[in-house]
This record gives sequence, C-alpha cells and structure tokens, in this order.
Amino acid sequence: MEQDDLQPEAKPSEPYKDRSKDRVLKAGQSFGNYRVIRCICAGLLANYYLMQHVRDLHEVTVVIFHPKTNGDQAFYRRLRELYARMKKFKYERFPKIQECVFIQNRYCLFLAPVEGISLTNYLNENGVPGKSGIGPDRTTRILAQLHGALGYAHTEGFDHRDLCSDLIFINEKGNIQILGLGFRSAVGIELFEVIVSASISPILSEKVTSHLTSFDILSPEYRMGVKEDARVDIFAVGMIGYWLLTGIKPEPSKLKLASELVEFLPTNWDRFFKRSLEKDRDERYPSCKVALLGLKEADPEIESDRAHFVQRHIDRIPVPKGIRQRGKAATSVYRLAIIGFIGVSLIGLAGSVINSLFSAKPGTLDSVAQRVEQGEEANLILRVEPSRASVRVVGTSDSFIVSKGELNLLIRPGGHKLKIAAPEHKSKQVSVSVLKDELTRKAVILEPAWAEIKIQTEPEAELFFLNDAGAEIKIGQSDDEGNYTLKKVLDKNDYNVVLKKVGFEPYVISDEEFKLGEQTVIEAKMELLPSVVEIQSNPSGASVLVNDVLVGNTPIEELGLVPNVEHSILVELEGYRSSVQEVQLAANENKLLDFGDLILRSGSLEFDFSFLGKQLDTYEELLADIEIRVDGEVYGLDSQELESVSEGLREVEVLHPFYISKQTSVSILDRETKRLSIELSPKPGVVRIDLPAGLKPEVFLNGEQIRLNQNKIEIPSSEKVNLELQIRDYLTLKRVVNLEPGRTLEWSVVPTPIPSPALGKNWTVPYVGLSCQWVPSGSYAMGSPLEEHGRLPNEGPLTAVRLSEGFWVATFETTQQQYTAIMESNPAAIQGPRKPVDSVTWSEAKEFCQKLNEIEAKANRLPEGYMYRLPTEAEWEYAARAQSGSPFFFGDQADVTNGNFRGVYPLGWEEGKPSANFYGTREVGSYPPNDFGLYDMHGNISEWTLDRYNGRLRGGSVSDPLPYAEGKEISLRGGSWEDNAKRVRSAARRGVSPKTESNSIGFRVVLAPEL
Repeated sequence: MEQDDLQPEAKPSEPYKDRSKDRVLKAGQSFGNYRVIRCICAGLLANYYLMQHVRDLHEVTVVIFHPKTNGDQAFYRRLRELYARMKKFKYERFPKIQECVFIQNRYCLFLAPVEGISLTNYLNENGVPGKSGIGPDRTTRILAQLHGALGYAHTEGFDHRDLCSDLIFINEKGNIQILGLGFRSAVGIELFEVIVSASISPILSEKVTSHLTSFDILSPEYRMGVKEDARVDIFAVGMIGYWLLTGIKPEPSKLKLASELVEFLPTNWDRFFKRSLEKDRDERYPSCKVALLGLKEADPEIESDRAHFVQRHIDRIPVPKGIRQRGKAATSVYRLAIIGFIGVSLIGLAGSVINSLFSAKPGTLDSVAQRVEQGEEANLILRVEPSRASVRVVGTSDSFIVSKGELNLLIRPGGHKLKIAAPEHKSKQVSVSVLKDELTRKAVILEPAWAEIKIQTEPEAELFFLNDAGAEIKIGQSDDEGNYTLKKVLDKNDYNVVLKKVGFEPYVISDEEFKLGEQTVIEAKMELLPSVVEIQSNPSGASVLVNDVLVGNTPIEELGLVPNVEHSILVELEGYRSSVQEVQLAANENKLLDFGDLILRSGSLEFDFSFLGKQLDTYEELLADIEIRVDGEVYGLDSQELESVSEGLREVEVLHPFYISKQTSVSILDRETKRLSIELSPKPGVVRIDLPAGLKPEVFLNGEQIRLNQNKIEIPSSEKVNLELQIRDYLTLKRVVNLEPGRTLEWSVVPTPIPSPALGKNWTVPYVGLSCQWVPSGSYAMGSPLEEHGRLPNEGPLTAVRLSEGFWVATFETTQQQYTAIMESNPAAIQGPRKPVDSVTWSEAKEFCQKLNEIEAKANRLPEGYMYRLPTEAEWEYAARAQSGSPFFFGDQADVTNGNFRGVYPLGWEEGKPSANFYGTREVGSYPPNDFGLYDMHGNISEWTLDRYNGRLRGGSVSDPLPYAEGKEISLRGGSWEDNAKRVRSAARRGVSPKTESNSIGFRVVLAPEL
C-alpha cells in the first residue's frame, strides 16, 4: 500500500449525512486508489469489501464503518487505539490488520484478504436452512475454532460482541476467520445505540433461517441494556452452533431440544446449548475454555480426532492474566481444575487454593451439582477411598476434588452417574439417586492398580500421563540412552502414556500395550517432526513448487518440509517473473518465507512523434503536452511507468490537448523495448455558441448546413471559415473564424429580432416567402364607363373612391407552397408548388390569413393597426389598376401574351395573338407586373375579396369604404385561366357562393388597416 493511497491523519470537515442508499458500494466502483471487487458482508456496524489496487492489483479487505461514525471524534480516537493494539495481535483466525485510514469522508480499516465463504453460504451449501444443519462433526470443528479464537482474544483484552453468520468465513480446509473483532468497543455504547436506532431491526426474524444477523444473536443482557462483558460472545457462539447443527434459528425463551431435531444426536448436546444460552449470564459458561470442555462432553462417543481437535483449541487458550498474577501454583491448579482432571502431582496442594479460584461465587460453574462446605446444607455426602480422588458427574462438565476422603454436594434431585478416579487405582462409575429434601450418603472404594513399563525411546524425551479428558501431567524424562522405567501407572482403560520431545512427533503408548501386575517392555520409536514454512507473496495466488513439485498457491499457512535438507522453493504467477528461494530448516522449525511484491513481466515503450503541418523546430513545445494512456491508465511521456509495461497485448493511446488521439494495440514481451512512430493530426477548432435559452439556430459552415452539437461547432483548424447562424424570427448572424488546433472560441450571441414592415417599403413575410409590395394611399374611379367594351351593369355606376392609408399587397397570388407552410395541407387540383393554390373556400382563405396574423403577432412583426386579410373590392381594384384608367393596367388591348386567360380584347382585334391551347393555372409571376409591382392581376386565377356580392356599385364619392356585409355570395375579382379576356378587366366582377371549391378560384393577401 503506497503512501498516497492513505490519509491516516485526515479528519472529516463536517458530520456525514446518513444516506441509506449510499451505504453499500457496487462492484467496479472506485474507492480512493482501489476498485471494489465485491461486498463480502454488509454488517450492522460496518460494511466489508474485497478491493483491488488499481495499479499493482494487490487485494485487500476494506472495512468501511457506518456513516453515523463520521464526524465522531471519540470514535475516531477509539478506532486508532484499537488499530494500535491489534497491530501487535497475531492470531490466524483473525485477518491481519494493516492500516487505519480516512478515505472519501469515511473511516476505514484495511485488513488482509479474507478467504473462503461465509457461514451463511456454508450452511446453504451443506445443509437445508429451516430443516437440517451440517451435522455434529462439522459443527464441533467450527465451534471449537470459534471458542478457541475468541477465548484467545479474551485473554488478550479483546472481545467481539457483534457476531453474525456473515462475519465468519470458512475456507476449503475447514479453517475459519472472524471479522469485526473489537469494533463494538470502538463504536461505544452511545454511538452503537444511535446506529441500532437508525437501522431496521430484524429482531423478530425467525422466518428468515438462511442467516443469523447481529440482532438475532444479541444476548439477553445486551437487549436489556445491561452492561455486558465477554460472555456476550459465548451466547453468540451458542446461537451459531445451534443454528449450524439443526439448521433452525434458536429462540432462547422457548428453546427446542437439539436432540429432538437431529436424529441420533446425544442428549449431552442439549446441556451444552442450555448452558451456552442461559438468560442469566452468571449461569452461562464463564469462559470460552470452559465452553470448550462442555463441547467436548457434548458427545460421549466423540471420535478421537475430533476430541483431539477440541483439546488442541483448549490448550491454545492461555491462562487469564488475573490467574497468572497469583503465581505458578494457582496457574497449575487452574489448568487442571478447569478441565476436571486430578493429576498425581496434586496430592500436596491445598484444597483452599482451588476454592479461592472456583468457589468465590457459588454456582458460577453450576449446572447439576456444586460443592458445599462441611456444615452447610448438602443433599449428597460422598465418602471415597483413597482420600484423594476426582469426582465427575457423567454427562456434565461438573467435576470436583475429594479432599480427606469426603465430598459434600448440593446436587439436583434425581438419578445421576458419578465417575471416581484416583492415581494408581482403577476408576469406577457409580449410580446415585437423590431424593428431594433428603440426605443421601454414598461410599465408594477404588481398587488399587499398578504396572511396570520399561520404555526405550529417544534420549531426554518427556513422559506424560494422558487421561480420557485429554489432560496431561508430566511423570518423568528418559535418560541419555533413551530408557525410562515407569513402576506405577494410573488405572488401566483410563490413562495412556505420551512421549514428547522437541522436533519429534508425540508418541502415545496405549493402555492396551501393558498389563497390570507385570513388567512390559515397549520400544517407542519417535518420528522427526517436519519443518514448517508459511509462504506468502503479493499478489497472492502464485503457484508454489518445492523441488519442482507443485504444492499449492500462496498464501500457504503450513507446509511441512523434510528437516535438515536444502529445498528449492519457486513461486510462479502468470504475468509476473518467477522467484526462487533456497531454504534449509531444523526439525520442527517454523519459518515465514515472504517473497514480497512479485515483479511484473514487463517491457518498455518509447516513441517517435511527428506533428502534421508543424516544423521540426516546434516539436519540443508540443511534446511537453503529450500523455500516454496504457490500458486506461494515463502517464506523462517521461513517466517511469512506461519503462515497466506489463507483458501482453496492451492498448496504447497518445493524448494531446490540440491533436487527435492515436490508439494502437501493442504486444509487449518481458524485458523488450518497443518503439512506436506516431504522426499526430491537429484537432479541429471549436466554436462554443452562447445563446439565450430556448433559441435553436440553424448553422451553416461555408454555406453548408451542419449540425450543432451541445452548442458547439467543430471547424477546420488554421483555416478561415464563414459561419452563419439562422434563428427563426431573428436576423441572420455571420462571422469569419480562424482557430489554431484544439482551440475554443466563445461566441456570445445577442440575436436581433426581425423588424416589422416599414411603411412605404416593400416587405417579405419571413419563412413563408410571401413578398408584399407597398401600395400608397390615393384615389381612383371604381367601375367602368358605359362605353368600355364588354362592360356589364354590375360594373357601375362609376364611384369615386379615396383610400386614405397606404397598405401592402401580396406580389403574387398565394402559392401552394405558401399555403402548405401555414395550413399544413394543399387542396389544389392543379398541382405545383409555385402555382396558385386553388379549390379553397372563402372560409379557408380567411383562416389562412388568421393563422398568418397569429404567427406574425407572436413574432411582434405586425405593424400597429394593420392585419393580414383578404382585400376589399375597392382595395383590390385600386391595386390592380395601379393608377391607370384603362380596361387593363397595360392598356386598351389584351391577348395571351399579357396574362393567363383566353381570347383577345377587344373582340375581333385581328393583330392580337389567338388563344393558346392551355389548360389550368401557370406559375405565379409568369407575366409582367403592373406599376405597383403586382403580378397576375388579370387572369390565372380568380381571387376572393372580403365583400359580399352586390349587383351594383355604391356610386358617388366614398372614402375608405367598408366591405359589403349583405348578400349570400362573395365577390370575385381578376378572372381566371378559363375566362375570356373581357372577363379579366380591372373592373370585371362576379359573385359566387362562399363554399365554392373550384380549380379556377384562389386568393391574394393584403397587409392593410384593421376593419
């Protein structure tokens, strides 16, 4: 772990706000310089993750404490103290602690990687939660390790108090590791209560049998808020053991007997769980060592290897500091008395020492019987010969020392079996029946037993008696030639003899190998113990070969080697260089063989660069900005990381702020230097457009429309380009830009709205293409004189009309393209985008004008007092005449060269061009305009007006006449392609129904004063 990964002295700037959804990190999520592989446990006090360093890929277990701890300086102080203490605490059942850190505003601990699966998954794989467990054998081995590990921790001043099935892991060899030791004490009572209050407590979760939570395992005193001690852990292990054995979550208040749930299970297991799960902690096992004795007694038929396994964990728990301080005698008595064994060397010890150790609190170890002093109330008085012996209540862990031949007990009424043993005597099992409120007396005489054994073994080997409870007591040592004679031994069928010597396997002489009453010669050949090495590497998982033979993968906790022989130990891991160490160990020597950080198989990368469009003398400045990305990690061009690139196919990318990245795949071999030639092309320049919200421009680059991406435009670098922005209802913006590679120009756009039409000037409606000509105010004679050829009565009487305000008239008849842009439909029978729209009713023509008004009003382009509408008859004829008084604006004669109509005017004009054989409308503007710039005022298509049709004109003089409002028909003006020349004169008019749809009727728009 590198220094830049950690900030051990960092303090949070403010208290962390609890966000429950943020508590669990996801796989692949970054955390400092680490990446989450998986969450291995989400606990009450902390979450536990397996993480991998992003650079050297080493793995670590990361403990991230509950968000409620952040900002709590008392917790931080206690956590640092716990870290300092646990750095010195080394026990294989607890992952080694590495660092205490503060990362991303979270308190964390870094531990060695945890192996195996949780007990939750172990039960799911090997049992059926809710129905069956994993069996007595597996349960015994797990409980022995749990009590052994916690017992060792208790003697060193640590306890857990927050066990659950997700915090205990078991590997393929059956070895366990426990997470969370000491965390509860670091959190403290007050903060713990805050965390519990902030959690959803699943205390009533008996339906969920697949795992045990911290809430499930809380001891009674823990739940009631009574100040707890290490016996909380004994209760928790009992809960876990019951759950593993039966598959059922235990309920201490109504505990079902395990023997009723598991077929053929000895009833002693029921006593073990009853005592482990006592509500009153003073009635519970007082220590893990005593609980291990109860576990050993739980199965009378326990196999020898299981018994040895349990005993080994009993022996590993050291004597508590308080007992050690009383001296060697008290320590010896403790070791013997705690396992219920009376050895031959205890005869001279005073019984008061034992009483001072175990009787200070009567009933502390009580489950069936307890000793009472002479004169106190007893219901069983046992007299034993010889006067010094041991008594054990069969089926329990209750055992006593008989002093001066008498033992006074207060024992539970009922039938009991007692086993009495004494040195040099045959042991005996007797039955007693104790009645309530009555005193029972029992006398037991043990028969003497002796034998003489002559042992030939290794020089200076130590000899021990070993009783059926697994306890040892030293009896002597072989001489320089390996001989020892044991003249008196303990009771046959109860005791074995064990020979021990450093560097050799223990040798057990079974009681079946010698006979009572005679001498037996036994040759005890002891085997040399192998040397043991622990092998580690970083990263772990490397193959280990001893003398070219594969023995496993790192880490290897225990590997036996032949002593006094040199061994070649090789570690190999794909992607790393092999490493070899030679080792030679003495017999029974233990050694840690740490290969440290394995060296990656790697080569180096070198580069030759060229920059397109740049001279060689400018390269140095450009090279300073280059970075190299290798498989996602970015390095400077002079980084040492490029000298040790991992072997294999690597993705290499050259990065430059102003030049386009180059990516390539490179195959790297170990110790190889790979040189790459890279030509870099310049990045385009970027124009970032700052627009007012809601505006969406069309962008043109050198006249070609381009797409605007997140308000950015990419342009060729080192080249002048023309940019044009077209924004609806605003004036077009233009700019010439020339940018260096990769540079960005900020263009803050302040668009100017398209102005409304100016009086006296022509106008084109934006986006519709509807051009309009300004027609000034003026006067004219409306209608035709009596002498005008082709005149009809509806064209008179002549009326003097004055229009006091100028107005705009559409240059052309409304085209199909314009109509579609507004109405989103095209009803024309004679199709063509620039042909006038036909087949529109009077209402549809007015609706077109109304929608056009709405569009232009929204854009604020309607001149005050003006609106788009159909022209009145007076306005139409004024615009058509263009200040002329002749039948047509172009004179007194007309033929097909003047407009789209039929025949000639006047009728019989011989020089006029005859009618062409043509059907339908032509594109607007196909003939010359009048003096106001208006096209097709004669022919092509008849045009709707605002006036209702009246058979006569007003006559006289009128100013700004309003349209006729009476009548069923609407006045049409201008004539159409199917009319003769005389019907397209300026004065010609006719009426039709407003619902008429004809391919000869359309309309023209005016922008004129509101009516």
